[in-house]
Amino acid sequence: MNQQALEDLLALIKLRNVSRAARIRNISQSAYSRRLQAIEANHGAKLVDRTGRPATPTSSLLEMTSEIESALDSIKRVSRNLKRGYKENQVLAIAALHSLSSVPIPKAISQIQGLLSGHQIQLRSGNQSTCFRLLMTEEVSLMLAYETARSTLDIPKDLVVKTPVTTDFLVPVGSPKLLNSLENITLGEDQIPIVTYPENIFLGQQVHQELIAKSAHHFSQKLCAEMTSAIVSSAQAGLGMAWLPLSSIEGELKHGLLKVIDSPYFPIHELTVSMLRLRTRKMEKLTSVCNTLSIELKNTIQGAYAVLEKAKVKF
Repeated sequence: MNQQALEDLLALIKLRNVSRAARIRNISQSAYSRRLQAIEANHGAKLVDRTGRPATPTSSLLEMTSEIESALDSIKRVSRNLKRGYKENQVLAIAALHSLSSVPIPKAISQIQGLLSGHQIQLRSGNQSTCFRLLMTEEVSLMLAYETARSTLDIPKDLVVKTPVTTDFLVPVGSPKLLNSLENITLGEDQIPIVTYPENIFLGQQVHQELIAKSAHHFSQKLCAEMTSAIVSSAQAGLGMAWLPLSSIEGELKHGLLKVIDSPYFPIHELTVSMLRLRTRKMEKLTSVCNTLSIELKNTIQGAYAVLEKAKVKF
């Protein structure tokens, strides 16, 4: 599948409307529809639901969003590198979970800009399986992800070096307004609104299986999103409480936009941040850079610990 086809599909996924997607792609609706039909015919798959007006993406196409984005990103990256003529040892490509790539990794990189001045940094976000695939196919130089004592990354130790970086935490948070409205809830009876990750990604598994399933409270899911930024915004707006990585919400806690729920019924869940690198000669050249990045990432995440106690509210 070429770049044009991937971009056509992604436009449909994002806009959920064939007419609007055609305008974004700068072609007529009939021409855009023919393109979509050609993609369906070439791959023997139904990707457009034409039962209503306007036509919309099928559920199977929506489920492939991450794969399509990843494939399109790979094509664009190869094209850029071919045009610019970057040397392989000048690129430090990193794959990381969305929650790590949104705040802590960029902050850590900003602290070592001098060391990285000879490198082009490529930061790619994805779920655990996508990031690991990028590492094993050598599309990235290293991977940063979360683990827990019960959920560890199963890696081929002869091919991959795994190093623990530091500890992060999934912390229960809510907006001040929401927490005020929940002051008189009855344990085991009233439902608490929650915004969270889907169960098919790592942080979603932790929230649903290790926290929600074991809680004495009942929850009503108001929003489900893969992106940490979407959950942070929704929690901040008062849509529901959420369990979020501490390193991703340091700013919101500092400014009082979110508060940490201090209650035995809302536990804090420990996460280990791990760095994975392939055992290759290319990675040997990047060892000092990776070690320094690991130290700065540790400092960045641990710097968020200071706001935790100050942001707690008894519940």
